[in-house]
Amino acid sequence: MKIILKITSNFPLIFRNFIKDDNFLNYYFEKQPISKLYIETIENGLLIIFKSYKGFLKFHPVFSEEEIDEMKQNFAKREKNDFKISEKIAEQSFPKEGINIIYSLISEHTSDLVDHLILHFHSLNIKNIDILQQNDAKIIIKFKTKNSLIEYRNFIEHIINRKINSLKEILN
Repeated sequence: MKIILKITSNFPLIFRNFIKDDNFLNYYFEKQPISKLYIETIENGLLIIFKSYKGFLKFHPVFSEEEIDEMKQNFAKREKNDFKISEKIAEQSFPKEGINIIYSLISEHTSDLVDHLILHFHSLNIKNIDILQQNDAKIIIKFKTKNSLIEYRNFIEHIINRKINSLKEILN
């Protein structure tokens, strides 16, 4: 079952930094044995195409508190990462109304996928975010502060770099 996840925002500058990196990421993700996916930049967002339900779940894991604590300790080691999201996101003047990132799913069984995304975001335990379910195929993550957005960026970088590093071990 193919799953398409469309990610957009009310703050267009957020995705600008992925444009130069989607080919780099696609190179690694295509070689993933389980979580094969493809990323395409679109106007004001991203399309992520997962080739399987299992791949979607592996890319959006539900973390334990111990795993979250370990990841937060590793955030300081960002300079060793292959993939980084630009610091410019954090330097922009943060809107008073916050920044919304909208996750829309195109697939069968979207309500199960939305439920899983909600569990994933709750497990990240990021302060100052709201998780709003719009319908069976869409959720909005509202970042109320710049720090909450930075923390989310750190989680994305960590998750992607963990996948890249595990693949490098397999290929070497």
